[in-house]
Amino acid sequence: MNASWHADVMATPAPVTLVSGPEEFLAERAVRDVVLAARKVDPSIERRDVEGSAEGAAGLLREALSPTLFGDAAVVVVNGIEGLDDAGQTAVRAALADLPIGIYLVLVHPGGVKGKALLTDIRKSGAAEVDCATLKRGSDTIDFITREFVRHGRKATREAINALYESLGQDLRMLAAAVSQVCADLDEEPIDADHVHFYFDGVAEVSSFQIADAVWDRRPKDALRDLRWAMETGDRNRIGPSLVSGLSGGLRSLARFTGVSHSMSEGQIAGEIGVPPWKVKVIKRQAARWRPAQLAQATLLLAAADGSTKGGVRHGESLDPVQKAAMLESLVVNIASPD
Repeated sequence: MNASWHADVMATPAPVTLVSGPEEFLAERAVRDVVLAARKVDPSIERRDVEGSAEGAAGLLREALSPTLFGDAAVVVVNGIEGLDDAGQTAVRAALADLPIGIYLVLVHPGGVKGKALLTDIRKSGAAEVDCATLKRGSDTIDFITREFVRHGRKATREAINALYESLGQDLRMLAAAVSQVCADLDEEPIDADHVHFYFDGVAEVSSFQIADAVWDRRPKDALRDLRWAMETGDRNRIGPSLVSGLSGGLRSLARFTGVSHSMSEGQIAGEIGVPPWKVKVIKRQAARWRPAQLAQATLLLAAADGSTKGGVRHGESLDPVQKAAMLESLVVNIASPD
């Protein structure tokens, strides 16, 4: 059985699911959908991840497939099966032939010819397959946006969908997050182009998310490049408040993440810190790059920048455009640069 990226969340997962294709966001979502479907069957089910390129992956996979003392069910996700050595591939084939009761197996492959023989065996075994091919610009991406609204149980006009595409382009993560935000914040039905423009009109608004991600990933060169591009092509009057808002949102997510139990599932963590489930991996990666003292210093820098972008350093003062641009450049570099 083969399903494309736009299939609805499955009611009951197949025993074995192959997630194939280079579109990382779609692959992550497909894996998450299997986990969510399995938890509808058994809310206590756990997720166990194995990296195909890890040393001793075969042993790790056999361990993940083994029932615990209490016979707990699990979704076992093998990421990057193209990286499995011969022993790892043998372990996968053994699992296909005799999958333990209570185990759902998800095999993730990024596409390409590496590991082709194993892919053939997986498909011959009757595994369900989710195709995560790269979406083409234009109609494929428009279709993706349309189905995102359907996933949220909402309707949007064709003009609204086109406006999102024109504003955000081909970034599927950003498009999914944008649809989620609009659906969460608005009760109007259908959502129209005016609503989209209110949230995402202009390059400055869009770029603030990209710049903020670069900052919290500690990529100062990328953050500075994206900021300068946004200032050249967007509305300079909006970039400052938009960037500070985006950075503050990222900082709040990092602070909340540090306060939750990391033994929880990604879905549970997402609910606790108030972000879409796909964002948890991003925040986890970012949090590993920061110490509490550094986040505290970033908080002070953002507080000062917030006042500067809205008015001036002191009452009655106002920064001119050149000063504001210099302040924003200094802000992203000072926060993003590793000590």
